[in-house]
Amino acid sequence: MASSNTDLFGDPLQKKLGIGYAGHPGMGPKGETCGSCRHRQWAGRITRRYYKCGHQYGYRSFSQASDIKLKTPACEHWELG
Repeated sequence: MASSNTDLFGDPLQKKLGIGYAGHPGMGPKGETCGSCRHRQWAGRITRRYYKCGHQYGYRSFSQASDIKLKTPACEHWELG
């Protein structure tokens, strides 16, 4: 039987990321992050910035679920910003 830290096949569980990413984080160039991507955009107020992916495949809404983290490894849609 699999432990709570592994899936049915014994592989480690992967952290579920938000729906705002255009691709699969970690599939892009080594050493690059969402923070260095051309598609990174910010929204919000002066006191708080919320980062979103501006790529056509990225989902954007006024919800926290579509926020991205700037330290997330780059996805396959990463472009030099």
